[in-house]
Amino acid sequence: MKLGLKDIGMDRLEPENGQGRFLDIGCATGKLLEDMQGRGWQVQGVDLCRESADYGWKKRKVKIFTGTLEQAAFQSGSFNIIHSSHLIEHVPDPRAFIREIKRILLPGGQAIITTPNICGFQARLFSHRWRSAIADHLTL
Repeated sequence: MKLGLKDIGMDRLEPENGQGRFLDIGCATGKLLEDMQGRGWQVQGVDLCRESADYGWKKRKVKIFTGTLEQAAFQSGSFNIIHSSHLIEHVPDPRAFIREIKRILLPGGQAIITTPNICGFQARLFSHRWRSAIADHLTL
């Protein structure tokens, strides 16, 4: 996980003046939240899985809302950084998802969204055995 985060520059994100709010959408058990909290960020997660959210709270001491991003109903301009990895291809309305991210992002904030690349090296190498070749993925 750390190598992938370094690849997209997450290891260089520092909260400005020791303050900053970081949201991870689709955070699972909150490992990234734990890492970012350790670097000084105020963190919040969103995930559909109650068991993952409970684990994140009990073991990692990070707050994870159980439900969708829209159900979390964050105030406008709540976060400096919003991260979502391998999630947008699962949401029913990607445009609405992006609009909601824009609404809750502070002016000048950053959204970091990654998604599997069906034309990428791993997809070509592993073909139908590629772990991201799942039927419920949308093609964006």
